Amino acid sequence: MQSGLVGHVALVTDTNLFLECRTLSDIPWQELGYATIDLIVTRPVQQELDAHKKNSRGRTFKRALAAAQQLRTLVTSGDEFLVLKEDKPRVTLRLMKASRIEPDLGPALDPQVNDDAIILRMLQFQRDNAGTNVQLLTHDTGPMATAQSLSLPFIPISESWLLNEQDDPSTKEIKKLESEIKRLQMQEPHLRIEAFDEAGNNVARIDTKLNVYEPLTTTQIEAVMAELEALVPMETDFGSPDTTPKSHFPALPRQITVTEFKPAPEHKIEEYRSKRYPVWLSDCRTFLEKLHLRLNARVKLPAIVFQAQNTGTRPATRCLIRFMALGDLRIELPPNDEGDNGATSKPIDFPRPPTPPRGKWVSSPRGISAGLAAMMMGRENDPFGARVRHLDALNLPQLSAYPRPRDPDRFYWRDGRPSVPKTEIGLTCENWRHCIEPELFELWIDGAIEGNVRGAIKCEIHSENLTDPVQLAIPVTITFVEQSTQEVAYDLLKRISPHRS
Repeated sequence: MQSGLVGHVALVTDTNLFLECRTLSDIPWQELGYATIDLIVTRPVQQELDAHKKNSRGRTFKRALAAAQQLRTLVTSGDEFLVLKEDKPRVTLRLMKASRIEPDLGPALDPQVNDDAIILRMLQFQRDNAGTNVQLLTHDTGPMATAQSLSLPFIPISESWLLNEQDDPSTKEIKKLESEIKRLQMQEPHLRIEAFDEAGNNVARIDTKLNVYEPLTTTQIEAVMAELEALVPMETDFGSPDTTPKSHFPALPRQITVTEFKPAPEHKIEEYRSKRYPVWLSDCRTFLEKLHLRLNARVKLPAIVFQAQNTGTRPATRCLIRFMALGDLRIELPPNDEGDNGATSKPIDFPRPPTPPRGKWVSSPRGISAGLAAMMMGRENDPFGARVRHLDALNLPQLSAYPRPRDPDRFYWRDGRPSVPKTEIGLTCENWRHCIEPELFELWIDGAIEGNVRGAIKCEIHSENLTDPVQLAIPVTITFVEQSTQEVAYDLLKRISPHRS
């Protein structure tokens, strides 16, 4: 029976024949239509195989190792060729004999480029074996295009010759490992982190501007103090019978009372002049010197909200969430519900000026006992001492307040809730449940007030039953905009009342 195969061909092989195709004995060579086929392996192909077999972690390591071993068998046997298939067609494997590449073969080719080097060997093989049908066998487009440009015949490797992925031992091993990793990951919690701004928008970075107040200069402080003293000068009139109106005393008839004017005590006047008023001025000066600090403390810092959720099928045990400020940034917590923002919630005002002592009209009893007069004037509401004491005054023993045990499903501050800006804070949870509502962590971002500040806020989640921590870093840029502290100081002056109660 005729096979239909005729002729002979010498195929100069590319490296991909050994690395990406089925074993040479399993390839359907009859598809080429030749009765005899010689596979010619050139020196550049041998060098590529040697490079691949040295990379034990590479996908092609085992394939290159097997090909190199096959070529080694050919060399050590002393035979001219190795028979891969006896007939229909007859296929042999041969090494191209070492020979000098003549310079006129391919002046446009670069022998340092591996594909060009293979084609140069093909040209040399053609010249050394005149009359032989020599063709290039490759799967890569680059060598095909080069051969075509030089009018050299080539045969593209059929897609059906390529090694099926499932037949590749390396691929099998990789898939096995990937399957094992996936199985292990399914037994772990699946933690997810997202970041949002104050408006609830999902963010990948934060760029914001902050107002900053510079300290008042000495000249500015003196100017404000001069206006302050003009607005609230030291009092010189401490009251007299002519300038102080009489109070109305309706409690007793005039026949049993005496009303007289009592001037302000001299020691009180002296205390006001030499101590209270000067101390108030000193306090106002200190207030102005530190005004920029109080204003900067009230500047609303940019906020970032990290949303963390366990979306897996297992709880995260002994979980730790860390928030880290990188670069010139600091982390600060917003006020809690217990009102720890009292220092910044009170209005900023100058210290209240001291009330100067003043003389006053006093009504006193005449002709009756002081106790009776006091009772008649309503100054003693319980003359018989029949007051009911409050239970608090009985000093009853209080029950001890026992600390409540921690909820294992809640997050708690690792080192207590921080009250000052820090570069790192953390929370822990013994048993972070899965498939429940996400945890929200709001942070304020602060930075050194010097030019533009760049850094990042990083969230990192660790768990006892999690192989690798989950991380998310949000880059942050803060640009400071200078504001006038002096304008604020003059606005505060307008709120001082020169009239004292």
